[in-house]
Amino acid sequence: MSTCHVCSNRAATHRCSSCGRLICEDCAVGQQCTLCQQALQQPITQPPPPSQTTPHVRQVDPFLPEGPLPPRSVSAAVMCLYVALIAGMPYMALTWSNTWNEARGEAAVGVGIFFGACLIVAMAVVAGKIGRGHNWARLTFLITFGCLGPVLIGAGVLLALLGDERVFSPWSIVSVVQLGLQVSAFVLLVKPESRRWFDEMRQYM
Repeated sequence: MSTCHVCSNRAATHRCSSCGRLICEDCAVGQQCTLCQQALQQPITQPPPPSQTTPHVRQVDPFLPEGPLPPRSVSAAVMCLYVALIAGMPYMALTWSNTWNEARGEAAVGVGIFFGACLIVAMAVVAGKIGRGHNWARLTFLITFGCLGPVLIGAGVLLALLGDERVFSPWSIVSVVQLGLQVSAFVLLVKPESRRWFDEMRQYM
């Protein structure tokens, strides 16, 4: 005769309706064994409710900083800066090429082109740092554009009033688009939600 699978001491007289074990009279609770009954009586633990801040916290990523996700104003400002930078590259490359050919490889022109390339790289770095929440990059752009922006706008308006044909050239239209994108980035970065996000990101730097 088979022994009880629960206590292993007595002869089995029943079969558990849940697990199919052979059990004795003492280990039977109705049609089930005591092990199945204990399992049914254990409370089911519910997973903890997700935190309300979870959707707004950036996941761990080696290429992204920790902290709250940037608001739309910051993301849009960074996009404007990148588009403005890319839009001006063909004109700058053509200008550098013509200047280099006309100067016949003079050292001064080469140095100017080198510093111009460094300026483009610096602008790209500043835009990237703005997207990562570095407030110094935001202030650098705001101060630089705040000082040079009115000068560029005033020069363009003055040339248009004087009837300069260069104002209406295709490359001038590109410059106007660039200026418009930079103005948009300036406005977006001074919005309250942008300033609030940069303040919050200080603790993650």
